[in-house]
Amino acid sequence: MRQNGVSLRMAKVLVMLVVIISALFHFGCTQPPQELKIGIILPQTGYSAFVGDAVRKGIDLAYEQYSDQSGLPEITLIYEDSAGDVKQAVSAYHKLTSIDKVSAIICVSTGAKALAPLADRDNIVLFCTAVSASDIAGLSPWCFRFFISADVDARMMAEYAVERKGYKKLGVLYINDEMGLSYNNVFSDNVNRLGGEIVASEGFGFEVTDFKPILLKIAETQPDAVYIQAYDTSIGRIPVQMREIGLNVPILSVGTISQPEIMAQAGDTLEETVYTTCAFNTFAPETPELKAFVDSFTTKYSAPPIFFEVFGYDTFMMFKTAVEGNDISPEGIRTGLLAIKDIPLAAGVVSVGEDGEVSFPVILKQIKNGQWAPLE
Repeated sequence: MRQNGVSLRMAKVLVMLVVIISALFHFGCTQPPQELKIGIILPQTGYSAFVGDAVRKGIDLAYEQYSDQSGLPEITLIYEDSAGDVKQAVSAYHKLTSIDKVSAIICVSTGAKALAPLADRDNIVLFCTAVSASDIAGLSPWCFRFFISADVDARMMAEYAVERKGYKKLGVLYINDEMGLSYNNVFSDNVNRLGGEIVASEGFGFEVTDFKPILLKIAETQPDAVYIQAYDTSIGRIPVQMREIGLNVPILSVGTISQPEIMAQAGDTLEETVYTTCAFNTFAPETPELKAFVDSFTTKYSAPPIFFEVFGYDTFMMFKTAVEGNDISPEGIRTGLLAIKDIPLAAGVVSVGEDGEVSFPVILKQIKNGQWAPLE
């Protein structure tokens, strides 16, 4: 009997040990991951590779600074090339989520609208930067967007054109993609709302280099000004060809037109051009955050940052803010990003809205004597 009693007690002890070990195993398996994997889909090749290259340099600098600190969650960055193609961006998303098991994806330039429903289905953070199309953040509670937007920029430009300058007849020339269509729609809606008229609205594809047939159609409508939406070398060709056909009306545009390589390409045809852009100026940094970024970037790359680099840097800095002291699961990252309010970054004071839209200062500037200048 005694032997049987001992055996019974031993059996109970064994059962308890099994229960404890199982509980500990389960507890450990359900803890937040100790490593955060972030997938980054950007154009490393193709027409917008210059955007991807600039954003990546900014991200890599911020990541390097983050990695030098101790006591923070480990972060791994995994880059994939979209080549500026939506289908390739979708393929990259599937690879990152199914094979690499990332907890968040940064989408740069191309593919945001196609990736949003996938991120919504998978409950994974999709952070879009260098993406100007409207309504991206509103597509899913898992989507965030950090860049100048059609909703802000195009409305601001319409108000400037109609209310401040008194232009009544506006022509629009836009690249036929998500960005161009969004800007065309928002600008046109606001011009009409304010009592102006869109007398010509012409889209074009990436392959177009001869814009004169389109510009001649716009010239026939005798616009008071032309609003140009484009990037890469096309935005530098358009002003030159406008002047060549005798279309000498004022030019309105976006910040891309003020990129040094575009200004060099277009020369004095850009004189007096008015454009929307961010308040920051990397060549005359006014805040400690922007100056520190410019100095660090110039030291690392032996060249100053221009524009897109700031968005790459601040994108990673927002992830850093979101994960410090927080759960680094997808839901934890999402919660941390939504909690960002009025923090000073290189782009200015940044806040994340409840809809995932990131706000920061945007202004109007002009080109005078071949230089960036405040709007008079």
